[in-house]
Amino acid sequence: MTWFMLPAILGILVKLYLLLSSTRRKWISGGLVGLVSILALHNFSELLLFNGFVRHLNAEYLMRAYYLCAISVSTYAFWYSYKGDHTRSKKLPATVILIALLLSFAVTTSDFVIAGAASLTYSVTAVKGGFYWVFQVFSLVASLGTLTYLVLNYLRSESASEQIRNFYALVSMVPLVITAVIIICLMSLGVKINATFVFPIASTLFLIILIKGKYSESLVNDPRSLIPFSAEGQLNSSMKASNLLYRIGEIDHKMHMADLEKSTILYMLSKNKGNISKTAASMKINRTTLYGKFKTLGIDHTTYSK
Repeated sequence: MTWFMLPAILGILVKLYLLLSSTRRKWISGGLVGLVSILALHNFSELLLFNGFVRHLNAEYLMRAYYLCAISVSTYAFWYSYKGDHTRSKKLPATVILIALLLSFAVTTSDFVIAGAASLTYSVTAVKGGFYWVFQVFSLVASLGTLTYLVLNYLRSESASEQIRNFYALVSMVPLVITAVIIICLMSLGVKINATFVFPIASTLFLIILIKGKYSESLVNDPRSLIPFSAEGQLNSSMKASNLLYRIGEIDHKMHMADLEKSTILYMLSKNKGNISKTAASMKINRTTLYGKFKTLGIDHTTYSK
């Protein structure tokens, strides 16, 4: 047994736990359970690809199964991100699914994409067929397309809770996209590499972050507040500073409440791009009341639009 196997083993254990506990969890959905199952099979095929577990004769079949799982994951991730906006046309995901099916057929029945399996020090890697580049292009386009639509979903969120959930989905894709881009670039340069060490880590992080975003409890703590220069991060910092000053007795209760209200108003102005009318509407108060708070809290409203 080699330590290269540990990520695949841990990945399988995490995914089995998610599947076994899915009926008691709020993230349960047929699509997501299907994705967890595909990723578990992907990790299992990675584990079997280690030389100690398979004969060379079986390695080629396992390699083809491994690539079928990779195509399925890329397709599902794209579909998941694209369906976030129900106003979008259904033609694009249908086209991507058709391409994925044709690519899967080629991987399974011919040597056009995968021509065999070659030994590495600790595992095996694919022998690239003449059309292996089709798989690379598909994976890269699907990954970048997924990331693009997740960004659009986040920007078009209609509520704070939806925005937070879309943020989780966006962040969850980052490990997968980075891993896919690095592996594709290295293989394009002729480097013999097998993703059995890094992909289980990326896919496990993807699932943990994605599923965490499905929990209502996750909305209590906005993950964007951890980003230093974001509006949420600045709001979090200013509130923490005011809480600290209040606890150590540097400011009284009235000043503390004023600080918190001022921080909140500045945050809402930032989220509404400095538009006073939209800010008042989002705070469910009228503009006159908001102007009064500007005066009371010492906020210069002349730099904002009406």
